[in-house]
Amino acid sequence: MKAQDLFTPAVLATLYAGGGLLMLTNTYAGNSANSQNTSPIQINLQQAIDENCDGRADEGKSQATPNTCIIYTITATNLSDKRLFNIRLSGKIPPNTRLYKPLTVVDNDSTHLLSHQIGRDINDEGIPTVYASFDYLDSGKEHSFTVQYSVRIQQ
Repeated sequence: MKAQDLFTPAVLATLYAGGGLLMLTNTYAGNSANSQNTSPIQINLQQAIDENCDGRADEGKSQATPNTCIIYTITATNLSDKRLFNIRLSGKIPPNTRLYKPLTVVDNDSTHLLSHQIGRDINDEGIPTVYASFDYLDSGKEHSFTVQYSVRIQQ
């Protein structure tokens, strides 16, 4: 299985449809109705092969094989001019993999650590997921959070 097969640009286009690797739900801006069809949050997903599953990306690796890990790093940034509330970011556990390292908050550019919950769940389609729920995210491009998890490819 190639790493690029796990994520393609088309996946980000399906964030709200829930058909891709990521899903963002329950986000609303304070004191305003969002009449636009665009997300007030920019989501960046990076993936890297971790050949020996030590938690560090292996540069130059272009193909993931059984028993190797894929590290997913997801950064969410508030692009709006409003504080956003009830943000839930879910990452699916791809088929033929299992969760190796649970989701953790690895970086937070906001002025303080945001109140959050992290965990594992099964979505409505019966697919295992990891999630991070944040009570709010302040406005402006400087406000973001980064979460990370890894999966191991099964034989």
